[in-house]
Amino acid sequence: MGNKFKNIRAKFFQRSHRADSGQGVLEYVLLMAIVVNLFLILSHGLGKLGLSEKLMKIVTGPYAKAYRYGHPQAAGFEDGESPKMHPRFVSGGGEESAGTRIFINPRSK
Repeated sequence: MGNKFKNIRAKFFQRSHRADSGQGVLEYVLLMAIVVNLFLILSHGLGKLGLSEKLMKIVTGPYAKAYRYGHPQAAGFEDGESPKMHPRFVSGGGEESAGTRIFINPRSK
């Protein structure tokens, strides 16, 4: 009796294994379709709300100034202003100053 069940079990697993061929590829394709649809929905939503322009405004504003001038509130001739908040070098020659100083990030007023 036990030998009969072994044969039935073996045949069942052989059939199910053959029927499952290609299942991994199908699951991968379905998963990629879900990921692509989520990406398209998010990118369309960001475009409607204008979030991409708001994020780029931050990147092209304070971050660019901090990279270019060393301070997020700095300005230069490219901005239509006279340079302000730039790192500066001060050489002291009188009794009041203690020597040479370099101000990397001047204090905001």
